Amino acid sequence: MTYLFDSRGYHVANLVGTQLHAPTGTNIGHYLEQQQIFIDMRGHYLGEIVFKNRLMYNKSSPHRSVNYGNYGNYGNAGNYGNPGNYGNIGTVARAISVPFALHYIENTVKRCPLLRSKLFCLRFQADSSPT
Repeated sequence: MTYLFDSRGYHVANLVGTQLHAPTGTNIGHYLEQQQIFIDMRGHYLGEIVFKNRLMYNKSSPHRSVNYGNYGNYGNAGNYGNPGNYGNIGTVARAISVPFALHYIENTVKRCPLLRSKLFCLRFQADSSPT
């Protein structure tokens, strides 16, 4: 099990094998070793590891437009506790913290009429990082 943090050092997820779990234990995604990325429960790009233990959304990733399919829900991994704050690493070029990636995506959709006309739904349970 590996604790994952955002750029501010807040605990945002746990990597258990190849499964990504929220701090509460809920399965929220999967790790694809070959691509070295995380996908959400619907198969869409969720982020990648930066600086060994930071889960970040790369705004220029070529994986953003790919659907890797549904890998299924592996249930609840349980609560591994809160490791505390790991420290702020500041801004990372072309990357944003995963909990804030949803806001970035939503704003992109609002600005783009083509995307706005399509059904666009992305769920992520970010229940650990204060705003």
